[in-house]
Amino acid sequence: MHCGGSVNVYFEPVNPNHKLFIFGAGHIGRTLAQFAKELSFQVIVIDDRQGIFNSEEFNGCKCIEMSYLKAVEQCNFDDDSYIVIVTPKHSFDEDILAVVARKPHKYIGMIGSNKKVKMAKERFISQNILTQEELDKINMPIGIKFAVETPEEIAISILAKLIDVRNSSKNC
Repeated sequence: MHCGGSVNVYFEPVNPNHKLFIFGAGHIGRTLAQFAKELSFQVIVIDDRQGIFNSEEFNGCKCIEMSYLKAVEQCNFDDDSYIVIVTPKHSFDEDILAVVARKPHKYIGMIGSNKKVKMAKERFISQNILTQEELDKINMPIGIKFAVETPEEIAISILAKLIDVRNSSKNC
């Protein structure tokens, strides 16, 4: 500088390697994808419905339009993968969870009421699909618990949990 002063510059690294796989591009999945892009997640949205991605809301996301289970086979999950299951059908949610629970991941969450979650856990145990230990690592019902009603509020609850998991692992 001409005046002889100095400037300190601080760089904070942003890790775009936090892959967020969102199964379901409905109201909650769409809103979560929008919010997550702003918070440095690499967003991959999977849905089997034709034309579901014909919206500007998915700009900046990788969109996969195919059956959920076929998409699971093609996804590259790793130890820094965040998996959110918010499909339009409970049976889809459980089928996806049964497969992705044993894939590498940092976080898995599945949407559902307390009743739906209880029934799913009982079925997974009784049919030897997942162990109790595996089920205990899954966030369901998904998100941070507080009174939510709208898709936007639900997405914020989910994103709050994702941020907590991501930032907590930095301090380990």
